[in-house]
Amino acid sequence: MKSSKPDYGIDAPGLARGFLIGAIGLITIGLSLLYLSATLGSWTKFATVVSLLLGLYPLSMFCLMNWESRVTKIIDREKILNLIKWRGDEQVLDVGCGRGLMMIGAARRLSSGKAIGIDLWLDRDQSSNTEDAR
Repeated sequence: MKSSKPDYGIDAPGLARGFLIGAIGLITIGLSLLYLSATLGSWTKFATVVSLLLGLYPLSMFCLMNWESRVTKIIDREKILNLIKWRGDEQVLDVGCGRGLMMIGAARRLSSGKAIGIDLWLDRDQSSNTEDAR
């Protein structure tokens, strides 16, 4: 069953995935060094701290990208669309609409108008961006 709430996907999913993989790798190295620090020597304490701290950056970027994709861009859309004095009978065309973030927001403001969105379906631009995802 499809959710009634639109899912606009994650922006730049490959980059987000890379941040997550990098974070997991660095944190795993840090935790492994922490576990092995008793047998490997004192240098591992420094390497552990450095690895764990470095792992926080890509992890925070992954979280920030997800927050921006799921929450902030919807708030920004509402601010932009609220700048228009809507009558409700407008004709809206969104070229390059992706999953329809702006088009759906505009369509919700129409009572008798019409909203049309067109796009190419490319997975590399939006996570799972397919015709079935609309």
